[in-house]
Amino acid sequence: MLQLTSSQRDAVAAFKAFLEGPAQVFILRGAAGTGKTTLVAEFLQYLRAQNRESTLMAPTGRAAFIIAQKTRHAASTIHRAIYALKGIKSAAGAEGADTSLHSLFTLKTNEDSTDTVYFVDEASMVSDAF
Repeated sequence: MLQLTSSQRDAVAAFKAFLEGPAQVFILRGAAGTGKTTLVAEFLQYLRAQNRESTLMAPTGRAAFIIAQKTRHAASTIHRAIYALKGIKSAAGAEGADTSLHSLFTLKTNEDSTDTVYFVDEASMVSDAF
């Protein structure tokens, strides 16, 4: 069994309190190598034991692959989780010019239960500008 540090145990307790409280966002911060990924794995294990759904996402395919490997939980890119391919459109060029194809995406309808917990790894890579 994994032995957590006292600060990691505090983080687990804070996460459990978050799940019971009114807050909609829980931010886990820490420098590289402090055990954030280990904690996410613990959070996911706790949610499974509570029969709560979770979704694990990251900004890039590589980051999603790594977090999935380390937590042993399926992960996807943020884009794959929230967008659906609507279609492909051909943009005809001038006569004799090549045409280009454009992928059209739409937001997916969220069909997850209302108590699903969403994890975004490497969230600092996501812009907060509108």
